[in-house]
Amino acid sequence: METGRVHHFLSQGELDYFYILDWSDVVLDIREQYPLTLEATQEIAERLGIKHPVDSKTREAVVMTSDFLIDVQINHVELKARAIRSINELSSKRNIEKLEIERTYWKERGVDWGIVIENELPEALIKNVKWVHSARALTNSPGITPKFLTQIEPVLLDYITNSRIPLAHAALEVDAKLGLKPGSSLWVVRHFIANQVWIVEMNEPIDTGKPTSRCSFKTYCQPGR
Repeated sequence: METGRVHHFLSQGELDYFYILDWSDVVLDIREQYPLTLEATQEIAERLGIKHPVDSKTREAVVMTSDFLIDVQINHVELKARAIRSINELSSKRNIEKLEIERTYWKERGVDWGIVIENELPEALIKNVKWVHSARALTNSPGITPKFLTQIEPVLLDYITNSRIPLAHAALEVDAKLGLKPGSSLWVVRHFIANQVWIVEMNEPIDTGKPTSRCSFKTYCQPGR
């Protein structure tokens, strides 16, 4: 999924969660550091008997934010708000108080809210999405064109799935065979995976230092393929 915007994150956990959201087929839009209405959070804090967050210098109330506000479509479009926290952060009473303000804010607006524990995020999926992410658009390619992608796909797939050498080495051999700049074929592999032209098990580590097989790419393992 491409939002068409530059995203900014305040922690590694937020970036990791973004990669998960970005890969999901049901996520339509992602907004990070989404601002909550100051007057509403102040009223909630007062009602709950919790001190509202303030600027450390001016001591004036600051606008609270949710780490993510997400548009998700399954049967219909739904809003979901998520806070990203580590286990250690959840041991802080003050952090829990601020999360309670945020939880109440979204509950009163009928929006599903939850906490994502960054220590429990799927490492393999995050690493794989991060690896392919920048190769999604051809504008980031080493001079690759749509026509060339069509030409190289069968050659590349046959070579890397029938070779017993590591994926990275096989890709380099295709570069040499086709007279390409070193790294071009591996970029194409990433591009095909990023755009799900080649479907791989993203919850298993993609190791370019190991040989692959045709059935690593699910698209090519279906009956009749």
